[in-house]
Amino acid sequence: MTQTLSSVGFRAWWVPVFAMAVGTAALTVGADTGDLPFFVHAADDPFSAGWADAYANADLQIGPVQLLLLALADALAGALSLSTFTLLAFTVPLGVTALFLLVLRRMLGDPGPLVLMAAGLVFAGLGLPAAAYVDGHMAQVVVPLVWLLAGLKAREGHVVAAGGLIGISAGCELWGMLGVVVLLLAPRLRDAVTG
Repeated sequence: MTQTLSSVGFRAWWVPVFAMAVGTAALTVGADTGDLPFFVHAADDPFSAGWADAYANADLQIGPVQLLLLALADALAGALSLSTFTLLAFTVPLGVTALFLLVLRRMLGDPGPLVLMAAGLVFAGLGLPAAAYVDGHMAQVVVPLVWLLAGLKAREGHVVAAGGLIGISAGCELWGMLGVVVLLLAPRLRDAVTG
């Protein structure tokens, strides 16, 4: 069975999007990432003997979900003999780009690969995924995308999944709980309360 170049390109629309995300991410390696070094250092606390004091420092502004993800990234970077920040410089933008494309595809139905590719290229080309890493506060990009996904789930009547997504967003940063209002998109008010 022979494949034409156009059919291969049609299925691989995401390749240029992720290439753009990697390209913009490469520009951020070694950048000043604000609070991120403090957050990465604090990610060790929940897995130490002093786990109960993980939030004793009032400057720690991220939730346990984000702490867990940073601890996992730190462990993976150690296993790969990489700098944690080099690993995060690429994995955060790639993850944010993937989440954006997932939400966009869910919002638009099946808009077709050219629409997804164009939107993804604009999103990545503007440096929004890379900014999630450089700003050191990944939740500022991730949480609103999770809210959109939760709103879509609620509208479809999957309120438990929507509530779980709001819980994850609140676990990233406490203000993520504000997304609870998207549960009102549920078909019935009783469902919103369940969520």
